[in-house]
Amino acid sequence: MDYIVAKMKKRQQMTKFLNNNPYPGMQDKLGWFYNEYVARTKAASKKQMYDIGINRRLRRKFPGFAKLYRFRNDLSHGVINSSAESLAEAQELRKQAKAIVANLFAIASNAGYEIPRVTTYQDAISS
Repeated sequence: MDYIVAKMKKRQQMTKFLNNNPYPGMQDKLGWFYNEYVARTKAASKKQMYDIGINRRLRRKFPGFAKLYRFRNDLSHGVINSSAESLAEAQELRKQAKAIVANLFAIASNAGYEIPRVTTYQDAISS
């Protein structure tokens, strides 16, 4: 998400919308992106975005987001999360993450931003 927002030169706009938070979380960033480029009716503020149900909308638009979001947050806070306990589950999470990223690039493209995909999966997991 950070890469796409940076290439669109929208970091400052996103940060301002998210109450001037210099380090917004993944759901806030995705919520802003959805509000800005997908939603038919735009929220005027972060509070309004959550009041009108951005959580539900993100989960409908990006299948697997809820599970990925929990997994990422647990991992970053040192909590054991069994979402990727088996190879099949890990592959499903990877497939969903790749689909979400592809969807984000497609949304950006539809908004007139042709953003090159320069990071391969191998590069991303080894950095």
